[in-house]
Amino acid sequence: NTYTIDNQEVDVVFNLFYRIQPDKVAFVYQNVQDYKERLFNMAIDRLKSEMGKVNVQHVAEQRGKIRDKITEVLVKDADDLGLLVVDFQLTNIEYTKSFRTAVEGAAAAKATVETREQERIQAMKIAERAKIDAEGKANAAREEAKGKADAIDSVAKAEARAIQVKGEATAAAMRAQAD
Repeated sequence: NTYTIDNQEVDVVFNLFYRIQPDKVAFVYQNVQDYKERLFNMAIDRLKSEMGKVNVQHVAEQRGKIRDKITEVLVKDADDLGLLVVDFQLTNIEYTKSFRTAVEGAAAAKATVETREQERIQAMKIAERAKIDAEGKANAAREEAKGKADAIDSVAKAEARAIQVKGEATAAAMRAQAD
């Protein structure tokens, strides 16, 4: 059991593999008979030291880095005891129930936000399509009205021209009679 830099409690299960260095067997049995307990306590101390440098939110992503730092320190410190650290593994990291609940809540909130964002984007696309359709219908109606206006204008001009030509012909006939 240890705490992270942001005072979050974490339970860590680890495995420590070691052996007594062959050339230091006599030294270990004469001077460090409690080497197992000392190595275990050393591993716990180094674990707590490294975990205390990390924010609880980053423990999972930095697990390998934490393990490597602890292993590096243990290899050096265990050498003073005549031991060779072969491997150190963080086999399980257990967070508090309140932290897991908070993470689940944050994940649910994030999913909700992402869903709402997708819905907003979809609504914008639908609105854009409706706008384009409305503009298309308005343009078609304008063109149709313009076509009808052009047709009426053409008919009016043709009728005016016909009246003018008829009037000129009548005037010419009257001038001819007068002459």
